[in-house]
Amino acid sequence: MIALFLGDYFQLANLKRVLLVALAIVSAFIFNALRAFFLIAMMELHGAAGLLKYHDPAGFGIAFASLLLLWIVASFMARPAPIVSNPPPPTTAVFRFPKPAFMVLVAAWFAAEMLNQGWYRWHEQNSRPGPVWTLQWPFPRPNFKTEEIDDTVRSILRYDQGLHGEWKDQDYWDVFFF
Repeated sequence: MIALFLGDYFQLANLKRVLLVALAIVSAFIFNALRAFFLIAMMELHGAAGLLKYHDPAGFGIAFASLLLLWIVASFMARPAPIVSNPPPPTTAVFRFPKPAFMVLVAAWFAAEMLNQGWYRWHEQNSRPGPVWTLQWPFPRPNFKTEEIDDTVRSILRYDQGLHGEWKDQDYWDVFFF
């Protein structure tokens, strides 16, 4: 979305706008991959608390980095503004959104909401609950231990039952089950 905004803000030609959107997609993928690697490293160093601590700042960081990169590229793609010796007189015409069109849009939005709610209620009235999942924990292992799940995770996920276990055999296992 920011690429579309910057393309319009800098009045880029259509091809340059497409290139800016393509750059936005590629940079979003790369920045998110880097963020994932960073969060994995923080979780390895600091455990689950490290993930909770760095998740949001890393997300804001890549959002800011993407915005900055796209802004710089769009400003370099922009044409220099033409110098006008006699600027045109300012116009006073103001666009006003027609009231009937606004009412039609509100009615369409309301109808879409009602149809959406009705469709889901109609299709879910005969639904059955899904399977109940269980997990067999390796309790007899001597190196198995349970860890306390952080209260922040508990408040966000709102689960009714959960366990965090870890053990080591030829591999290191860190399992959450909710």
